[in-house]
Amino acid sequence: VVKDYAARVTYEESFPYITLGHFYFVAEKYADAIAEYEKARAIGYKFSELELDYNRYRYAAQEIGDYQRIVDVATEFLEIKGPNADAYFSVAVGYFNLGNSEQATKFFLRAVALDPAYEVHRSSFLSDS
Repeated sequence: VVKDYAARVTYEESFPYITLGHFYFVAEKYADAIAEYEKARAIGYKFSELELDYNRYRYAAQEIGDYQRIVDVATEFLEIKGPNADAYFSVAVGYFNLGNSEQATKFFLRAVALDPAYEVHRSSFLSDS
């Protein structure tokens, strides 16, 4: 039913992919959600423009362990929305899981500068703590 609805609505080109992606997200089928979200990104949809879409994309990527996608979407979010502690921390976590400790530390420190609540994670990012 959802696939049929998404195929019939011509609101905008990315609408079917976003609709199906959100359906899969709510159903906790995160790999399927990312597959649909990627179709939307391929035609130019910016997940960073709407915070709900950004959060769902980032969470789905996290659930399937796709840390490069987390880095990419959070970096895009920062470019569009400007400094944001949560987005900086998402980039830090992404880089940490990708094994890039230098970039992880850099983005972690940016997150802490905006929101000291992230200090609780210092030992994960800085070995001298």
